[in-house]
Amino acid sequence: MTFPWLCFQMNMDNYPHVTIAADGSLCSTGQHHPGFSRVLYDALRQLGYEGDAPVYRGRMSMAHGQDKCEVNVVIPLHPMEPWMATVIGVELDETVEQTAQVALTSLCETRLANTATMPITPACQPSPAITSAWGCSAAGAD
Repeated sequence: MTFPWLCFQMNMDNYPHVTIAADGSLCSTGQHHPGFSRVLYDALRQLGYEGDAPVYRGRMSMAHGQDKCEVNVVIPLHPMEPWMATVIGVELDETVEQTAQVALTSLCETRLANTATMPITPACQPSPAITSAWGCSAAGAD
């Protein structure tokens, strides 16, 4: 299924884990494969969060002839103090993972006393695009 009403063509068959919200944003929990979105959700649960997995909301667009994807996630760890992370990337799933990594970093920085002893480790090897964007070397490349 494609959506020609968008300013780009996106084959939704490649994204069975994504739903489309009433406002047209693309929604995913990121729980369909191992990665930072799962690590973030695990960390939130270890801190006492009892809700569903955070929903990453993405908007695809075209800028200067290039695909663009903006993803944000609201983390409702505390009902009175939710916070948000936003990342602009190119591909939806990669940008969801990058957003989860930003949110996880923020969580660890703001809740250092609670997260310092947590065994938070990635459940997978990040893609080469992510490791190069973060300035990391791939496993075994050293």
